[in-house]
Amino acid sequence: MDKNCSKCGASKPQDQFYKMGSRVDSWCKSCKRATRRTKYVSKTDKRDFDRVINLAKFFSRKELLSIDHAISQLDKILLQ
Repeated sequence: MDKNCSKCGASKPQDQFYKMGSRVDSWCKSCKRATRRTKYVSKTDKRDFDRVINLAKFFSRKELLSIDHAISQLDKILLQ
């Protein structure tokens, strides 16, 4: 028995949909995967943006006491 995906509108067999308890999800597996990937990438981009902002704040401060101190601070920011 085929089912229509409410996201893309395609008619697909029920094994192309995730089961949620006793019912079948309304979006097909490929639409769900695409949405998850998009959300993951946007979160990753936000984390990268936050790292750049933290680096800018770090370099704008006058706390650079030594090269070792600067490197340890940079490691902390980059590993967030």
